[in-house]
Amino acid sequence: SKEAKRRLRKPALVHLAYAKVIKKLNFCG
Repeated sequence: SKEAKRRLRKPALVHLAYAKVIKKLNFCG
C-alpha cells in the first residue's frame, strides 16, 4: 500500500519517533 511505501521511504524519521517514545517511557517509568 502507499502508506507502507511512505514508511519504508523514511526509516530515519520512524527511528527518531521511536526513540522519542522510548525516552518518554523511560522518563515516566
